[in-house]
Amino acid sequence: MNTVTIDIGNTRVKVAIFDENGGLIDLFTDPDLAELMALNEGAKVIYSSVRNLNSVDFPEGHLLALKRCNAVEFDHELCGDLTIEIEQIETLGKDRLAAVMGAKFLVPGKDVMVVDAGTCMTYDYLLKNAKYIGGAISMGLNMRYLSLHEFTSKLPKLSNGDELAESMVGLDIGGHTQAAIQSGVLGSIFDEIGSRIDRFRSNYADSAIILTGGDAEFLVKHIKNEIFVEPLLVHYGLYHAVQSA
Repeated sequence: MNTVTIDIGNTRVKVAIFDENGGLIDLFTDPDLAELMALNEGAKVIYSSVRNLNSVDFPEGHLLALKRCNAVEFDHELCGDLTIEIEQIETLGKDRLAAVMGAKFLVPGKDVMVVDAGTCMTYDYLLKNAKYIGGAISMGLNMRYLSLHEFTSKLPKLSNGDELAESMVGLDIGGHTQAAIQSGVLGSIFDEIGSRIDRFRSNYADSAIILTGGDAEFLVKHIKNEIFVEPLLVHYGLYHAVQSA
C-alpha cells in the first residue's frame, strides 16, 4: 500500500508519494488534491498544516479531498517514543514537529539540529535519547527582503534570486543601496545560521545538522559547516508517523 504525505505550508502545498517500503515514488507542489487522491485511492494519507484549513484562504476542494480519503492529521500523539519536552505543545507548528520526526529516523542515535529555511527560519533540537527540547523561530530570507521593502518608503524589494545576491555573499560592504540590502539580508541569515551551528556543536560533539526547506539549496552552497541537506525531511517524518497510526 502506498503512503501519501501532505505538507501544507504558509505558501505551498507539497505532496510526496511513497511505496510500501518507504521509497519515494513522486513529488508534487500545489497539485489538485482531489485529482491526486483519486489516482491514489486506498493509500494511507497523512497531512500536517500550519494553516487554518477552515479559513476562506484554503481551497475548499483541498479540504473535501482530505475528508474523502480519511486523511490522518499529524500531531504530537503520532510521535511514538519521541519525548516532547516543551511547554504549550498546542502552539507548536506541525511542520516543525514532523521535521524532528524525520530527523529521528534519518539519523538515529545522534544529537540533531534541524534548520528549516522556509517562510520562517526555524531551528529545532533533538537529543540522541529521542528528546525534542524545542527551538527558535526567526524571519526567512524572503520575509527579510519583503520587510525592508514594505516597512520603508523607498527601499526596493529584492530576493536571493537576483544576480547580485550571489556576488554579495560574504561581503560586509555594499557600494549602493541594492548591494547594501543584499549584504545585510544575506549576512544576517548566514551569521545567524553559522553562530547557531557553532554553539550547538560546542555543546554536542556527536551531532548532525540537517537543513531543509525551500531556501535550503541556495543556503547550503554558502555554508562552510558540514551539514546534511534533506528537502523531504517533513515528508519522511509524516511517513514514519502514519505507519503506526
